[in-house]
Amino acid sequence: VPAGTTYTWTVVDNANVSGESNQAGAQSNISQTLSNSSNVPQNVVYTVTPLSGSCSRALFTVTVTVNPDPEITDLTSVVCSGSPFTVSPTNGGSNIIPAGTTYTWTVANNTNVSGQSAQAAAQPSISQNLTNLTDTPQDVVYTVTPRSGVAGNCIGDTFTVTVTVNPSPVIPNPSDAICSGDTFTISPANGGSTIVPTGTVYTWTVINNPNVTGESTQTSAQNNISQTLTNTSITPQNVIYTVTPQSGSNGNCAGNPFTVTVTVNPTPSLSSTLTPMEICSNSGFTYTPTSNVTGTTFTWTRAAMTGINNPAITTAQTSNPNEVLINTTPNPLDVVYIYIITANGCSTTQSVTVSVKPIPVLSSTLTPAEICGNSTFSYTPSSSTSGATFTWTRAAVTGISNPVILAPQSSNPNEVLINTAGAAINVVYEFTTLANGCSSTQNVTVRVNPRPTLNSTLNPAAICSNT
Repeated sequence: VPAGTTYTWTVVDNANVSGESNQAGAQSNISQTLSNSSNVPQNVVYTVTPLSGSCSRALFTVTVTVNPDPEITDLTSVVCSGSPFTVSPTNGGSNIIPAGTTYTWTVANNTNVSGQSAQAAAQPSISQNLTNLTDTPQDVVYTVTPRSGVAGNCIGDTFTVTVTVNPSPVIPNPSDAICSGDTFTISPANGGSTIVPTGTVYTWTVINNPNVTGESTQTSAQNNISQTLTNTSITPQNVIYTVTPQSGSNGNCAGNPFTVTVTVNPTPSLSSTLTPMEICSNSGFTYTPTSNVTGTTFTWTRAAMTGINNPAITTAQTSNPNEVLINTTPNPLDVVYIYIITANGCSTTQSVTVSVKPIPVLSSTLTPAEICGNSTFSYTPSSSTSGATFTWTRAAVTGISNPVILAPQSSNPNEVLINTAGAAINVVYEFTTLANGCSSTQNVTVRVNPRPTLNSTLNPAAICSNT
């Protein structure tokens, strides 16, 4: 190559390459800037004429292989928290992806996301597993440097990958306790380690507990976890739900299942009778409440009642009832004790009703009209208490010649009383009045007056006529 040699050239057009052009003006070297618009190496062939002074030399060719540079537009990806994203750029359109292209990157740290990190070792795709620590979508921005593979190991311009990490619900295992027949409602709230994106809904399965009714699997999304449960036993029962949360409009991301344990406490009730044995008025009433539910406590009150002489007890009592009930009427009356039965925070109200029967008494006079000796005494007893029956006896009385009557008599008294004394004598009939198993004893006293007789001689001395 003589000193001062210059060059002109022509070039065969390659449609996949831009920048090549013919050169008619003498140049000191052969040089152009070429761009490969494909993703494979392209050849550009120049036919060069060398000139030395005024002498032309033989033509020669220059073949330039233009290896492709990766050219990638900014990309985006959307994933659910806890799920890996993978961005694998593909050739086509405005993207040029030579075979074997690899990627390194840096990342702008987002403190609300864990799992993002820079990558200095070449990777076949852009991929990481990101966790959103909040309840709102978070963006992580990667700045990626592409490098072509075997075709020249050319570095392309950086591009960004913006990954939107939608939140997934993260909910610890809650629990609740309710009374049988009540409704539980679990509404997880965002805060602390609990992540509940707006619009989160729930589906669940449930382990059947044969001692509880009302639990069921729910396959339709619900805004909260809620059912009405009834405990059919006498001990607390657990119902365990396995719940799958699903975020709402922000990605519809499923969170890990969690369990909800609901303790259904039984409703305590009295296992002792609600209708204790009836009593007679002026008798003591005692009652010992019991329940099949362990740990049950009891309180009671009693209202005032017409015909029952006892004052109301309106302050809840913890000791068992033990009181004398007084029925002032001639008819049986029901006295109601209101019990509140409590166990495990659950309570119910029941009534214990005792019938207080009246003490039957004579409504007929206890002091019938006095009679004269040797006259018949008859007496018809009566009582205001329905169904009352009567028996009577009569003791021996000094001055009354009638023999004693010790055996109870059910027929009414009807006898001639003989007063052998010179003064009035009281004769006492002891009556027993019985009704509804209750009885009373009363005395009916009749006064037996003596019949007056002459105590002077009935045979005076004889006298003469006209004396």
